[in-house]
Amino acid sequence: MKQDKNNSRAIKKALLVVTSHTELDGTGQKTGFWFDELATPFWGLYDAGYEVCIASIKGGKASADPLSAQGEFATPAVQRFLASDFAMSWLDDTLLIDEVNVPSFTTLFLCGGHGTLWDFKQSRGLARVVSEFYAGQKLIAGVCHGPTGLLSAKKPDGSALIAGLKLTAFSDAEETLTPPQYIQALPYHLEDALVEQGANYQCGQPNARFVRSEKGLITGQNPASVELVTKTLLDALSKKRVWLDTNLAIGAANPAGQVCKVDDAYALLSLFNSSNVKVQGISSVFGETDTLTASQLAKMLANRFGPVALPVATGAAQALNISEVKSNEAVKRLAQALRQGPMTLVALGPLTNIATLILLHPDLTSQIEQLIWVAGRASEHGAFIGGPKQQTPLADTGFELDVDAARVVLASDIPVVLTPFELGGQVCVTQADLKALEESHGVGEYLSEHSQPWLNKWTQDYGAQGFTPIAALAAGFAINPNRYQWQKLAVEFRIAADDTKGARFGTPEQYKPYLVVSPECQSPYSVLYCTHVVDDFKQSLLSGIINPNDPAKYIAAVSHLNIIVDDVDEATAFYQRTLGFEQAYDEAGEIMDYPHLTLASFAKDAGFTNGKVDVDIRFLRHPTAGLYLELMRYYTPQGEQVITRKNTHDMGGVRHTALEVNDIMEAFNYLKDQPGVEMVRFPDDQDNDEQGPPMVLAPFPMSFFYWRDQYGVQWEMECGRKRGYLRGI
Repeated sequence: MKQDKNNSRAIKKALLVVTSHTELDGTGQKTGFWFDELATPFWGLYDAGYEVCIASIKGGKASADPLSAQGEFATPAVQRFLASDFAMSWLDDTLLIDEVNVPSFTTLFLCGGHGTLWDFKQSRGLARVVSEFYAGQKLIAGVCHGPTGLLSAKKPDGSALIAGLKLTAFSDAEETLTPPQYIQALPYHLEDALVEQGANYQCGQPNARFVRSEKGLITGQNPASVELVTKTLLDALSKKRVWLDTNLAIGAANPAGQVCKVDDAYALLSLFNSSNVKVQGISSVFGETDTLTASQLAKMLANRFGPVALPVATGAAQALNISEVKSNEAVKRLAQALRQGPMTLVALGPLTNIATLILLHPDLTSQIEQLIWVAGRASEHGAFIGGPKQQTPLADTGFELDVDAARVVLASDIPVVLTPFELGGQVCVTQADLKALEESHGVGEYLSEHSQPWLNKWTQDYGAQGFTPIAALAAGFAINPNRYQWQKLAVEFRIAADDTKGARFGTPEQYKPYLVVSPECQSPYSVLYCTHVVDDFKQSLLSGIINPNDPAKYIAAVSHLNIIVDDVDEATAFYQRTLGFEQAYDEAGEIMDYPHLTLASFAKDAGFTNGKVDVDIRFLRHPTAGLYLELMRYYTPQGEQVITRKNTHDMGGVRHTALEVNDIMEAFNYLKDQPGVEMVRFPDDQDNDEQGPPMVLAPFPMSFFYWRDQYGVQWEMECGRKRGYLRGI
């Protein structure tokens, strides 16, 4: 079984290559790698959970071009790199490129800087590495002068690797804009060298952000393009497939009528919004609530905030019976997903479903890359205490509710990571955090409202400042293990006095099993035991849930299609008859029908500069597809009333396509800087050239903005409208 240092079968390892050349020959000036062209991909890959390694042509110490660490060139990524002892340690001892073992890496990034012109092309070791990456169909990225490393690489047939490939790099026009000492010293111009080898070289204007992608090769033109190259690379890399096994209980009560935990919801929502994770399914298991309730809650959360059509399966209702092992819906769906490809499992409760899978489908255990489980402790004498007023410690329910299932899992060859309760003590969700969540739209409001009773329990009953979102720390390891410290230790079962049965200072009279992980354990089984998490984990968790900063995550749904009609009633009948649409209602149960709407704010929404409008609006919803139509009949102003019939290959179509987003400013700030995006201006007057920002559609509690893509499609981004069931408005 091959495992990396994160105790996983899956190797997510990135290699960044920098130059070892530090002199602008004949000038007495220094050069090297360009710092931001290392720092930006380094942190991009690191934050995506990759183990990042830096290699250089000569190995050992590598130096940045001094200019690249000064003034405006010292970007936030560079400053973060300079402030990190971990990152800076790589520059003192880089890998020797000649000794790099390509099969151990997932992707390659060729960092730029003028120094590359002296040693990238000349390096046989780099030529071998690039050639092997290309032959292995592994993604290769490079920026600015980094593509110099492609010049000596070969395709498997022996021809020049770049011959016929579309790519970009630092242009001749840009070289003329560099300081004179650079131009005088250059041994050759990169654009010329790439063209001579038959590359399909393309570029934009000097200093413009410009990226090209073809056949596993992603290249950027200049330093300004490094963020785009990094984002393009991360988008192209495969996402980690994750399955969540949970006893979701947010908003529910246990049989005794007490409020249930909410942290499983934080775990689920953080996984939904992680840019490097793809949730494959959810299974329920018994615990604080019954499995049916847990499944219903999971379906509700997935329908509102998760990917469309996500499988949710009901699992074990009681502990494993080894003498009579029975399958269930969760085990069947989990087995089906594993047959489709390897997965990481995140377990937030008893391991009953997973142990059943192991016993009934032992051939599938090799498909489990890693199991991350909320369980374990450093000693049977270390009590789980939430706060100073707590009378009895918390139980390790994920372990204690099904000890036999834990034995089955630990006896398998599945790599196990434990995120114990004591780790959660380093993260505390407070009243201020709930207030911040409440102020955000959608998912933040939901979490704040449903977390308040749980927070009250911790503050009032336990005397704590807030509650521990322990389940979210298990999900966090799946998202980015780089944010954790851990030890590889033996694990064993011990029997000791039950600390949950006695008063705070009393002596318990019962005994129970403990799952203990420590250097003193004598056991053939070992796990990765998490001991610390980064200081800003909570901030990252909450911001990741409400502001995922990734269009694949912050776009929640297709909102609706706008259709201009001559009569709303007749159009309603038509769409009901032909396609099965029906009247739409918002989540408050109010009919979404607005005859003779004359709001000045809507006139701006429609793009009318004089603020005058009179329009009938009615929303329809398809009961199966979840698609919404916005039917609009204009009285004022009246546009062209002739319906034009179009063929499928003609340009044009609906007025615009609307997308519902979780955060309007997140979407605006992301899109306004994207190449190929044209922001539609405010329609206040004909001379206004301002780009946005988003507008409020008063008195409706929503905001919006428009943009056009490079193919002429106009999009509307909306936020704040009460949405109907499932998706759309």
